[in-house]
Amino acid sequence: MEKYAKKEGKTMKLNKGLRFIAFGFLFTLVNLNITTADYKINITPDFIGWLLIFIGLGYMKERKGDLFFRVMAILLSLVTLAMWIVRFVLPKFDLRLYEISVSAFAVLYITLLLGFLEKTARQCGSSHAGNLKIVKYVYLIVYILFQSISFAGPYLPENVLKVLVLVSGVAVLITAIMTAVVLFRLSFDVEEKEEF
Repeated sequence: MEKYAKKEGKTMKLNKGLRFIAFGFLFTLVNLNITTADYKINITPDFIGWLLIFIGLGYMKERKGDLFFRVMAILLSLVTLAMWIVRFVLPKFDLRLYEISVSAFAVLYITLLLGFLEKTARQCGSSHAGNLKIVKYVYLIVYILFQSISFAGPYLPENVLKVLVLVSGVAVLITAIMTAVVLFRLSFDVEEKEEF
């Protein structure tokens, strides 16, 4: 009986962790902005997403390698919080170089994290491990597309740029939703497998 209670506690932690991480991905991938004459305010700031991922990984302490991912998540949370504050305090300050650096680091981190979650899914015997692998590659392709448009933007005609930005924005939104759905389904799958 005691062994079953311990197992159930781990399942509940894993479920909670995966759900926090799912919401974290939504915050890190989707940027909803309110633009005023002087400010552009992001109402889904990245630092909240990284913090949610950090909290989610805290529920997965039993998993090998989780410490690296937790440290990197809190580091990304602090850096993106600092950048978010700078946008308010110094709205004219050019953060593009910092944003590119953080974005490159974040894509590496997310790719590794999705691999870690894929391994966790395999250990739990979930069929969603393959879905996480697909999400990982889709995320990389969408990131490369988005960055290519950012770099090529100044050299493209305005109409073409608008279409490309719209297409890449939709691709990012679909990727974010797809990642969250896979993680939520994985959390329910783990819960069901542990009940039997």
